[in-house]
Amino acid sequence: MVSSLHIIWNPVSGAGAGEKTFRLVSTILKAKDIPFSSAMTEYPGHASLLAEEAVASGAKRILMLSGDSTLREIAPSLIGTDVVLGIVPCGSGNDLARPLRLPSDPAAALDIALSDHIRKMDVGTANGKLFFNIAGVGFDVDVLVVTDELRAKGFTGSRAYMKALLKCISHLTPRKMTIITPERTITKNALILAAGNGTHFGGGLNITPGADPFDGKFNVCVIHDVSRLSVLYVLAKFLKGTHTATKYCTCFQTTELEVLCEPDSMMELDGTIMRGTPVTIKLLPGMLNLAVPEDI
Repeated sequence: MVSSLHIIWNPVSGAGAGEKTFRLVSTILKAKDIPFSSAMTEYPGHASLLAEEAVASGAKRILMLSGDSTLREIAPSLIGTDVVLGIVPCGSGNDLARPLRLPSDPAAALDIALSDHIRKMDVGTANGKLFFNIAGVGFDVDVLVVTDELRAKGFTGSRAYMKALLKCISHLTPRKMTIITPERTITKNALILAAGNGTHFGGGLNITPGADPFDGKFNVCVIHDVSRLSVLYVLAKFLKGTHTATKYCTCFQTTELEVLCEPDSMMELDGTIMRGTPVTIKLLPGMLNLAVPEDI
């Protein structure tokens, strides 16, 4: 039976952090005499079904104990409802937790997830598919493929991403990219395009500084006209979050963009790789009820 407060947790999230977090959260809720029900994901995509069933059974708040990829499974069932989502981050990257200012300490994150401070978060679509943090095309997708391989070998967070990035530099292949928005059309020999509802990807890399998941706009960053030599310079800036001030970055805000590539590129939505360009990316404002810190 589904309680008003329902937990969906991923046991393999964060190399086992999901199970540890669930045990801690369960202990805290029981100590506070807060009734709850729970469901564990058993396979990729299972969280989608669990969320749909929870909403249909009357859950009023869903606590997600996992990382960014599970959010893409759970949140679609909550859009257009009054159900509130609370996040206790315990994935390998937890990139969306950064602009949401969610603490890494599970007990502190649980306090926020249970709070009455609710805001309606923007979401994005790319060719009709929902995302919540960042949509990217170009070189970044190549890096993510290698990152997944490294994470399977035990590397985690930004370490895995950076190792993959350095490996892929030897196969650097900028694309001719045309970006069309209501405000402008630009064409660049681009390495990466990122449309950010959030700020970070790759387990902590600040690709779109200043992006706000509640302001009704994407922050877009295009890294372009780089060589194997200059990419090392941009990378050093990238690690500090100061890359947007270089001549190799074009940044702007918009609510919608169409991206064309020669040759075509796959795309990544919150770290999940799928068929890409040509792609139309749109922002849907205020679609997800989210428990957040009071200073958000």
